[in-house]
Amino acid sequence: MSLDSLHSSFRSMTEIGGWPEEILSIGEVRRFERREALHKQGQPSLSVHLLLMGKVLREYEGRDGARIILDIHRRADLIGLTGFFDGGAHPDTSTAHTRGAALCIPHGEFQRFLSRYPEANRVFKQQVARRYRHDTAWATSMATDRVETRIRQLLCDLSDRFGVWGDVRGLLLDLGLTRAELASLAGTTLETVIRTVNKLRDDGLLTPDGRRFFIPDPEALRP
Repeated sequence: MSLDSLHSSFRSMTEIGGWPEEILSIGEVRRFERREALHKQGQPSLSVHLLLMGKVLREYEGRDGARIILDIHRRADLIGLTGFFDGGAHPDTSTAHTRGAALCIPHGEFQRFLSRYPEANRVFKQQVARRYRHDTAWATSMATDRVETRIRQLLCDLSDRFGVWGDVRGLLLDLGLTRAELASLAGTTLETVIRTVNKLRDDGLLTPDGRRFFIPDPEALRP
């Protein structure tokens, strides 16, 4: 990635994320390929990653080796926040869902940057609060909601963050997620996701198109 293209990408990103452009001077750009780990669960946490391009899955590996997808992150999001706060090992793995690039920033440099730029500190706090709200709401849903409700809420949440208006079929959600990855995000089985997606299709609330979904009326889909 050339410096010009990086600055162009970052100017576009600031319109979304609000980060000061000066952040480019405190880290190194790291390109990544699909399925490449930006950091792994249990590794020492020495830096944060600011996503410049692409999407990343935040995952947890259970004792049985099962992979659980916790969330999806996009451009302007910070990856690896927990270790920045407590200096401990990463509690999860960040895996590239697409090709992309991130700015790798050592903890000390990032802390000094936040101290120098109040606007960056504000954006940082907003991201921390948003992630806490997301994780708390999802943990509550996992404990109390029926599976169909969780799947509908998941599709609505993803559409709010990643959806774009497509053609006459409605809002387009195009994350390239397999049904198995949707099941992991929803905390259920592949069979249940397939059955629920088919039911939502039959009810006219969802139009599957391969790994994409069109949502004719997002408000009607909300549980």
